[in-house]
Amino acid sequence: MSNFSSSATAPSDHGSGGLGPDVGLSFLTKAVLFAGLATTAMGQTVLFAVLGPLARLIGLTEVETGAIVAVSAASFVLAAPAWGRRSDRLGRRGVFLLSVVGFSISTYLFAGLLEAGQRGLIMGVTAFLTLTAASVLYGTLHSGGPAAAGGYI
Repeated sequence: MSNFSSSATAPSDHGSGGLGPDVGLSFLTKAVLFAGLATTAMGQTVLFAVLGPLARLIGLTEVETGAIVAVSAASFVLAAPAWGRRSDRLGRRGVFLLSVVGFSISTYLFAGLLEAGQRGLIMGVTAFLTLTAASVLYGTLHSGGPAAAGGYI
């Protein structure tokens, strides 16, 4: 049976202050990670649940709405490995916090653009392109949280 707790056989975690993988996380650290991941997951769920009706309201087609969601998902998948490498080099805490703050800002931006569309300030191609750009930012920044949290654990 191999010894998984040996720091000699497992890579060190450069992002947790030099503590090796055999050092357990405190309850508070686990609670903060869980809260951050759960909050962003709930926010994503709510955003995509209301996106369809709001997109129809501002004149976007089902294909355009689907493209906005697909671009967000693709940017999440493509950015996650880079965030994981960055958290290995620079530390998990900073990447996790940047991701949660970036997720919050990009969610507010996305909601603001939907509101602008409802008020008639942006329409058609402009609404589609700005919402798509915001969804790329959203997916890219959001992917850092799970990558850093996975590295923590």
